[in-house]
Amino acid sequence: MTYKKLYFWFGLSFVLCVMIHPVSAQNRYQIIGRVVDAESRQPIPSVNVFLTNTTLGSATDRNGEFQIQYIPSGTYDLFIDHIAYKRHIERLDLFFDDVIG
Repeated sequence: MTYKKLYFWFGLSFVLCVMIHPVSAQNRYQIIGRVVDAESRQPIPSVNVFLTNTTLGSATDRNGEFQIQYIPSGTYDLFIDHIAYKRHIERLDLFFDDVIG
């Protein structure tokens, strides 16, 4: 089986469009992102996106977009998986004090 690469842009600069927002009132984070094909730049629906060792996750919609909410501070592996693509894992360090300053 041939795997395709997921185009993964963090923030506004590189690979998987992900924005991580602190939600100050609850000391929680939310991750909003979009997964697209590396070659065609077309959105990929039905991609599983979740934080390992938690019950927090989502699947991309038909526009390749997803959202994970109510994430407590900590270090996580963001797991991105689709049957037709190579699995991708990205380490995230989410610490509220670092963001607020």
